[in-house]
Amino acid sequence: TVDPAPNITGITFTAASFVYDGSPKLLAITGTLPAGVTISYTGNGQTNAGTYTVTANISGGTNYQDQVLTATLTISKIPITGISFAGANYVYDGTTRSLAIGGTLPAGATVSYTNNSKTAAGTHTVTANINGGANYQDQSLTAQLAIAKVPLTITASNASMCQGANLPTFTVNYSGFIAGETESSLSTRPNVSTTANSSSAAGNYVITPSGAIANNYEITYVNATLTINPLP
Repeated sequence: TVDPAPNITGITFTAASFVYDGSPKLLAITGTLPAGVTISYTGNGQTNAGTYTVTANISGGTNYQDQVLTATLTISKIPITGISFAGANYVYDGTTRSLAIGGTLPAGATVSYTNNSKTAAGTHTVTANINGGANYQDQSLTAQLAIAKVPLTITASNASMCQGANLPTFTVNYSGFIAGETESSLSTRPNVSTTANSSSAAGNYVITPSGAIANNYEITYVNATLTINPLP
């Protein structure tokens, strides 16, 4: 009768955790293999972040039983460093404004932006969505893209009428439109009014422009004078 080959004792195969640094990571058995026993590994020597099952294949040779041991090799992602995302201030000029990260992304990392590339005046919160790829942690950075309104002056035009006549049609002039824009760029055009009416006495009255709305302009108004001439 031939006795069965004994098991190999005193051997362990333990899991280990590492942090990604670009170099291969290895697991290895601990303990001393008897003479004639060999070992090979499957799934070992990993570089990229992840969780891997490594197999230690022990060949018992002539005198020992073969063994298969498994352990987990974990490589953690690392944060991306050296990246900044700063806000910026502009004045409306009809062109598109954008923010961008500063620094160089490591290989395999990419960036996309949310709520970027704005033309209209306002304060916009822009998000830089950094996908770390295989080996780096994802990041989300925010910054403010501010586009200030540009000044626009609306000036009423002087007007005159004879006492007892109907009020004339009032007009205004604009100063400050940019990039070829005109009155049509206003979402609401100005009202022009006066306290005078067709029954008012001869004299001078204030013509008042008001009520214009423009997303990209900071509006100021200049009044004018309505002269009511007395009847001859």
